[in-house]
Amino acid sequence: MEVITLTAYRYIAELTALTGTVPPYWSEFQAGKGVLSLRKAQSGLLRMMAPEWWRGRLKKMRDLQREHMAITVGQMQKSALPYVSRSTLGQWVEQKKRNRDFFKRYDLINKEGDRIALDEMVNRNVVNPAIRRRELMTRMRGFADVANETGCVGVFYTLTAPSKYHAVYSQGGFISQWNGSSPKDTQRYLCNVWSKIRAAFSREGIHLFGFRVVEPHHDGTPHWHMQLFMEPKHKQRVYDIMARYARAEDAHEMNTPEARKAHLHAEDIDPSKGSATGYIAKYISKNIDGYAIDGEKDDETGANMRDMAKAVSAWASRWSVRQFQQIGGAPVTVWRELRRLKDACLPDSKMDAVLASASVASCWASYTMAQGSPLVARDDLVIRLCYEITEMGNEYAEDVQRVNGIYSPFIAGSEVLTHLVKWEKIAKLADAPAEADFHGGSAAPWSSVNKKQ
Repeated sequence: MEVITLTAYRYIAELTALTGTVPPYWSEFQAGKGVLSLRKAQSGLLRMMAPEWWRGRLKKMRDLQREHMAITVGQMQKSALPYVSRSTLGQWVEQKKRNRDFFKRYDLINKEGDRIALDEMVNRNVVNPAIRRRELMTRMRGFADVANETGCVGVFYTLTAPSKYHAVYSQGGFISQWNGSSPKDTQRYLCNVWSKIRAAFSREGIHLFGFRVVEPHHDGTPHWHMQLFMEPKHKQRVYDIMARYARAEDAHEMNTPEARKAHLHAEDIDPSKGSATGYIAKYISKNIDGYAIDGEKDDETGANMRDMAKAVSAWASRWSVRQFQQIGGAPVTVWRELRRLKDACLPDSKMDAVLASASVASCWASYTMAQGSPLVARDDLVIRLCYEITEMGNEYAEDVQRVNGIYSPFIAGSEVLTHLVKWEKIAKLADAPAEADFHGGSAAPWSSVNKKQ
């Protein structure tokens, strides 16, 4: 049975790969040289035989191909519409509207009969752009405070791909050496460069922490802004390593200071010119909701930066680009779970200190230090997440893992649940009869939307 299943998986996965999409569990199958657990092979087959799975994949491939063609013909540039095509921007705006309308039509209800509006619940978490922005700024400010307390220095870096990854000049006109790369291809290149840089840091025992922001050039090509903190003795070596890998490809372009700067630019954070957070604040705002930057000019387009925020968000959504990434430090997922506990009492004083810094003081610097410092290894965190696993919990017979609490790996019996109340999606009372006609009453659980009481 197992041999037949694996043979079927391999055959269908190879056909799937021919369409340009990656089969489920394919990398694990290849790494194991044709060996995969029976459960995963069966789940992979269920996915590749499911119309909904294919519909989502093919739609995504179509959308990306259409957007890539828009870049190819010059529809995305400073003189036209920067960052995204008009159709993608329109689809993104319409999807946001549909999401809001959907949330307004439903409530959440628990076993005790308590109801809460779904849109109210959504607006309380990081799906809300304002909350997401405030949380990012809190974390960035916290890292800056930690750097001041520990004597670290900060540097603001901009990392850009070589010219062959760009389609259009900022002044207009196609770049002749463009290799046809899509924004996704360029993001993959930048991630590969950063992977080599981090490996070099690790080999030399260099540790740093900070944030990365990814945003598009006017033609949709991504570039990175990074605000990093490190020990003063490592500053020059960090720059040398980053410059080595950032300028390795197409090194023949590096014949002038301007060209070298175009690939990697470093600027020391000068406290006399403002706080470290101020260096990256506008990039965070521009890539979320444009808060507090109305009237400022976008460096890429010359347009109002606030007006460009929607286009940047639509670009990130279309190309599945992770706009913000924390480098080093304690995980934000633990921070969010602790904030659900508020002023609870935990089993140990060290755990209580971490809880107080997150939920009472809301201080990312204190939370970072209480967890073990900004350079703490994951295995050394004072508090980590614990999970609830539902075996065969989805339609593809895969195990579903959900966060359900926190614990300390150094303290036996320290698990504390943060998701005690289970909520289900249900139509609002005014819509209940119509819902009952189709579904016969309460809807099935929508997600792991839970609440700590």
